Amino acid sequence: MKLNSRYQVALFAVAVFIVLFLHDSNLYPQLSNAHRFVLSSLRFTLLAGPVLLSVMLKHTKLSSVRAVISVALALFIPYTLYSVTEIRHITELCPVHSVTYFTDSCSLSSWKLLPPIVYAMIGIAVYGVCLQQLNVRRMRWWLGLFVLYIALASQFALQSRLNIWNIATQPADVLNELIKAATAKEFWLNSGAYFLFFMAITAVITHSVNNMAFKQK
Repeated sequence: MKLNSRYQVALFAVAVFIVLFLHDSNLYPQLSNAHRFVLSSLRFTLLAGPVLLSVMLKHTKLSSVRAVISVALALFIPYTLYSVTEIRHITELCPVHSVTYFTDSCSLSSWKLLPPIVYAMIGIAVYGVCLQQLNVRRMRWWLGLFVLYIALASQFALQSRLNIWNIATQPADVLNELIKAATAKEFWLNSGAYFLFFMAITAVITHSVNNMAFKQK
């Protein structure tokens, strides 16, 4: 990687962190700056993790190491598209009950709408980078299963409010929430909607990756 490329990556990383910090500052004004910094750092790690893991998987030849990286990537990569659900926080940032007319909602602080939207866009972009590193052209028939897994994992995380580390720290709670989700009609309806949306995003990314590969020939 050239020096200017590294400089651009560093600038992008700083910009992403600023967006995340603004998002958390708007959403959690009651927290101290130190707490917001920690929360934003966690979000940043969850976004950066899949990229680093996909790059490592691409350049690792040892099968045992690839297996470990693949498991870790499977746990982290749903968070990329899960970031799309952050848009829901707009309802908290611009509550309708705080104004006389709903059309006045956020009229004086409309910039607060941007961090959740940009956050969602960053998640999609990170997902695209991961697919490119994983060589999406070779995924073929199981790409649909891959996207279905992400949709199910995203809805489960949104519905249960559990995190990746809870698999190790609260396995019983994770199992109970899995059973609860599997028997809830809303879980499958929402997961189906996310699956269709995520498949559309994946189709666009795949088309772009294929075009780039074709031009490089």
